[in-house]
Amino acid sequence: MPMRQDTTPTLRQLFLAKVKITDGCWIWQGSITVHGYGRLQYMNKSLRAHRVAYELFIGPIQEGKEICHHCDNRPCVRPDHLFQGTTADNLHDMVEKSRSLTGEKNTKAKASAPDVLEIRRLSTRGNMTQQQLADHFGLKQIT
Repeated sequence: MPMRQDTTPTLRQLFLAKVKITDGCWIWQGSITVHGYGRLQYMNKSLRAHRVAYELFIGPIQEGKEICHHCDNRPCVRPDHLFQGTTADNLHDMVEKSRSLTGEKNTKAKASAPDVLEIRRLSTRGNMTQQQLADHFGLKQIT
């Protein structure tokens, strides 16, 4: 009896079928997580596409390491755009590239930069309480 040939695609085949290779980033064309990273299903597991790319083309990921993007393009899976790093490395990279949401760039900011400067100026004068400052700027005292 002839042996049945296994037609199950390999992880590499599944991965490459979902990638648009360009001169710049390799863009993931499959499903995307709510955070913008590529995702694929393989052997009943949900895998992050950029991590799969790293392991397929570069090598194993060290325990406790993240896979970060030099290009800052979350759907990118181009191996030479990826690097291993700690959470601290990733945060440092984000700050160095001015991608962190500090000050007014943060959607949860309660006061504008000029208001913060004015609050600090008035606070150092010492003639207004925190509650008075908060009331004046439409903030809560704890802010």
